[in-house]
Amino acid sequence: MAQQTIKRHTGLRRNRDGQVGTRSLFALLLVSVAEPLGFTAGYVISAALVSLQGAWFTASITGRVRLTAIFMVVQAVMFAALFIIINLETYALLAGSALLFIALSTVMAATRRIDFGDGGKQVVQRH
Repeated sequence: MAQQTIKRHTGLRRNRDGQVGTRSLFALLLVSVAEPLGFTAGYVISAALVSLQGAWFTASITGRVRLTAIFMVVQAVMFAALFIIINLETYALLAGSALLFIALSTVMAATRRIDFGDGGKQVVQRH
């Protein structure tokens, strides 16, 4: 039992670490591709490449198609939201803050019944 837990957490950590490297690469790809093709084309190409790379890595680490699909959807929404915020210019700070508030509130609501004291294995029953 302990070995499975360690193996599972190690895989998730490797996935998280890989995603950090992938997102760092996005900025470099964006600058490199946007210079000759323009910002919009560069953004779309860079986001697609980084998303595909992240999906491949997630699939290879977890071996789960559903988790990989969820990752791709979240990644696509994140890149789309970032693109919209960047293009707003005047209201970028307001839109970004509102989006962050909504995202954090959603995560808080979705995880409010998880007891993280035992590694998130049990859902707390409300009385």
